[in-house]
Amino acid sequence: LNAFAPGYKPLHRTVRRLQTRIRKLATEAEDVEDRMRRLERDGAGASAQRSRLEGIRREIAALEASLPEEWEEARKTYLALAKAADRARRLYRRTVDDAYEPVSEALGIVGGAEALAAIGDELAALRTVVGSMPPAEAAERFKAAERLFEGIEGTSSVKSRFSRARRALARRTPDEKRAARELADGLERYAAEVEWRRRAAAELQPGLSSYETAIRDTIGLRSQPRLNSDAAAEIASCLSVHRDISLNF
Repeated sequence: LNAFAPGYKPLHRTVRRLQTRIRKLATEAEDVEDRMRRLERDGAGASAQRSRLEGIRREIAALEASLPEEWEEARKTYLALAKAADRARRLYRRTVDDAYEPVSEALGIVGGAEALAAIGDELAALRTVVGSMPPAEAAERFKAAERLFEGIEGTSSVKSRFSRARRALARRTPDEKRAARELADGLERYAAEVEWRRRAAAELQPGLSSYETAIRDTIGLRSQPRLNSDAAAEIASCLSVHRDISLNF
């Protein structure tokens, strides 16, 4: 695209100037036609307007005939190159985002191992809730337990079991047996989640952290909440340079 644009630009400007003139003449021709219709309706002579209209149409035809023969093919080539460049840019962005974001997400999940482990006693205490207090009160305890997961990434599959238990207790006809089953499933999932996260924190987190640091300011730059000073300065300098987008129109 960059190689094609310099030769295409003069052609583009020439054609767009001619087309602008043609559009203005076409508008003028419409105005003349309107005046002719009004004059004819009023019984007045319209020969001068008719002569002017014919002159405008001849001028339009001459301008259209002067359009360079290579224009259509050159325009088609430019649009194809521009489309390919845009597609390549979007593909690159998807590729680098897909390469960085899973690493960042994995670190967030593994890094939450101890925060997840810290809520274990409060979750285990729910065993004494089902069947020992009114279902509506028990549902409120489960609702409070669900809030313990807030801010801990990747816990939806565990939290959902406590949500199911709460809904079973909050029904018009409470189902304590189902709530107990969902609670048992949730606690089992919770224990497995804590175990693998702690193991990952010990075995994988150092390597993942090093890798994330290595790619953060290159392919991971678009995913950062803030730019570092060097990148911000470079991007600001780049964006401050005028970009000629006229060839796209």
